[in-house]
Amino acid sequence: MSRVASDNRNKTLSIILGIFFALSMILGTGPGVLLVNRPETFWGIPLVYAWGIFWYLVQVIVVLIAYFTVWVPTSDEQENTTSSSTKGETP
Repeated sequence: MSRVASDNRNKTLSIILGIFFALSMILGTGPGVLLVNRPETFWGIPLVYAWGIFWYLVQVIVVLIAYFTVWVPTSDEQENTTSSSTKGETP
């Protein structure tokens, strides 16, 4: 895959992940909590807690996907890191 196609893919993925993260912040602890603020339970825990835990898990999944796909260093960054660490530095 060419570098331009990879950059476009990463940019699109980062926008999608950003939208999901913002949506989970709004629905998890913001006005979205008003949708489920009633005295019902889901698997034995109050519905409002289950709602918050669900959106927290969405945030964790978004961060993990971004960490492993979007935030990986490019080959140029890896070369710069390895070459700068070996230039004239003594342990």
